Amino acid sequence: MKPNFKPGKNIAIKVPFHHFEQTVSFYRDLLGLEQIHRTSPDADDSVTFRFGDKNLWIDRSATLSQAEIWLEVQTADGRLMTTIVGALDQHRSQLYGEKVRRAMESAKEQGLPVRSKLPFGSSRAIIRFG
Repeated sequence: MKPNFKPGKNIAIKVPFHHFEQTVSFYRDLLGLEQIHRTSPDADDSVTFRFGDKNLWIDRSATLSQAEIWLEVQTADGRLMTTIVGALDQHRSQLYGEKVRRAMESAKEQGLPVRSKLPFGSSRAIIRFG
């Protein structure tokens, strides 16, 4: 049986803090999308635009170095969704591990002292140079 997925109503673009206003301006001023919501500038800012029958969220993140796109996906099969999300998490973990390995090799090639540390209970690796 083929999985039955449907698009959700929301698309989110998570952008680094320093790209937020430029990204919002692009969708609002250049593409002319209708802005339907904005949180206060004091909070972690979020702007929502109408994008056809979807909501396009632009979310500012202080922890990202590059943009991420999140798609809302729906299915009536909860077991299938759990399996897919688990596989995605495993794949992302493998990709991140490979990225850390390459960064450490590059640092070693440059003669930099390097060690990897994975904090207890965390899925994020920290690379320390020096």
